[in-house]
Order: sequence, then C-alpha cells, then structure tokens
Amino acid sequence: MQYQLYTLALHRLLKQRLPNYDYEKHMGGVVYLFLRGMRVGQQTGVFQNRLTLEHVTALDKLFSGKAQSDKSMDSKSNDEVVQYGLF
Repeated sequence: MQYQLYTLALHRLLKQRLPNYDYEKHMGGVVYLFLRGMRVGQQTGVFQNRLTLEHVTALDKLFSGKAQSDKSMDSKSNDEVVQYGLF
C-alpha cells in the first residue's frame, strides 16, 4: 500500500512540474529491496511493480474526493464496479 501512495504523490507532483507529463513515459514503477531476504544467485528479496494509469487515476479520484459516493454505487450492478487490489 505504501508504494501506491508514493506513486500517487509522485504522479501529482510530476503533473504540476512537467509541462508535457505523460504517466506512461515518465513513471517507471517501484522496486523494494529486502536485504535480509536477498540471496546470492537467487531472485529473492526483490519486489517490483508498476501501477497502471487506470489504477493511479482511481487513487487520485479517491483521495481528491471525486470518487463516486456509496449511494451512486448502489445503483450500479456488481459487474460495472471496478475494484483495485492493494497489491
């Protein structure tokens, strides 16, 4: 969850600072290195991920208060509601 919040914060900052900001071009994703889990010759202890633009946009709407309220969500069928996992 932490990397999602950091990705959103960086996304918002870059939108403000870069005139031609493009998420697909300027965001590379995240890499976490868990030193205690790393082993020579193995690919353990490394986590990497890149959120989709759709996911970051949904987070942006959620934290800006623009996400749909629960009342308006009730009128939609479950097939129409998109849920984003934390990991």
